[in-house]
Amino acid sequence: MEQSFVTSGPVGLPNQIELTTGLNLTGGYPAELVPQLVDYVLAVAWSVPVKKPTTSVSIAFKAGGKSVDLKPAAVALGWPEYPGPVLSLSPRELAERYGPWPGDRPALPADLAAYVPVPTALTPSTPTADRILQ
Repeated sequence: MEQSFVTSGPVGLPNQIELTTGLNLTGGYPAELVPQLVDYVLAVAWSVPVKKPTTSVSIAFKAGGKSVDLKPAAVALGWPEYPGPVLSLSPRELAERYGPWPGDRPALPADLAAYVPVPTALTPSTPTADRILQ
């Protein structure tokens, strides 16, 4: 992965909070690992206790400057009704899968470890998902 982000903030009315996360995958990222990566990133995002999402939790990936279609990952994870490329879920759906917010921080699956960069020179005030993902 080259870049990653997690944002959380209001959308419209007060207390309407959405959480958005995304990754730019490096060339050659194994397609068969995308569902596991989606599951891991959603679990990590759900575990961040900054602002509780109330409207939606969205995830998107890019590779080579193009959107990665997450429909196959959504199907593999039990959400077949979602079209790609972005996967947008309700907080209820995440709570059903990962438990109440904020969920437990997941361990990095061994299959994904080779593809997650080790952050360098990050401080607690640096709001990057690379720090959150590790």
